[in-house]
Amino acid sequence: YIRYAFMMHAAHDQKITCNIGHSNVTGIVFEKITPTDPLDAEWHMTIHVGAVFSIEEVQQIGSAIRDNIFDIVSLVLNTRISEVRLVNQGLTPKAGEGTIMHLLAPPPQLTAACSSGDYPLSGTDIQNIQDALARTSSLKKRSLLRLFRIAVGADEPLVQFLILYLTLEILHNGSQIKIDKFIMSDSPNTSQTPDPRKEKNGVLETVYTRLRNEIAHRDSFALDTTGVEIENCIDEFRKIVNEAVKRCI
Repeated sequence: YIRYAFMMHAAHDQKITCNIGHSNVTGIVFEKITPTDPLDAEWHMTIHVGAVFSIEEVQQIGSAIRDNIFDIVSLVLNTRISEVRLVNQGLTPKAGEGTIMHLLAPPPQLTAACSSGDYPLSGTDIQNIQDALARTSSLKKRSLLRLFRIAVGADEPLVQFLILYLTLEILHNGSQIKIDKFIMSDSPNTSQTPDPRKEKNGVLETVYTRLRNEIAHRDSFALDTTGVEIENCIDEFRKIVNEAVKRCI
């Protein structure tokens, strides 16, 4: 097996077992380290493997599938996963042989944080994780899953917004008309304003496309003002992009 620690603001008081259809993986287990503490966001993911000959082989399997797993969980739960690190790995011996185990202690560190508590996972959340991981080998557009996890992991809302919008551009071949059409179909109450480039033709653009264009093309905008608008709408925009990526896989 190989075990990773990571931070995720979600709460569940039982182990979550999953399969991914990998020939060398017999199962994956997610477990919140202190399920009774809503402010402790540390989780473990343990990947159990089949017959192997060395710790190095276990490491290779873990390295090959780790990021794909975290990409899927981040997308399914629409949440940030951070501080991923290897904490433990070992081999279960054959009869008469000795155990091999490597424990990895994290480096000393001082962390200051503020948290309002973890989001409790529902039965539907758990089932969605299990279903998505079971389809790991057949998932399409894996790069978009990675982009989404990078976006939601960004601390700066402006950076998160630009990566999320880039994700939509990839999905819709760079067409802002198609992007806005999808946004309005998914979230009909999204505000729209006239597109300055096409105002004579009565073309509207969503608030998200306007903000993106202010950053990329329009010299007259105030970055501070645009930044505040992005902070106010980033959560809703993340939900829209999350839905877009889910539909394409």
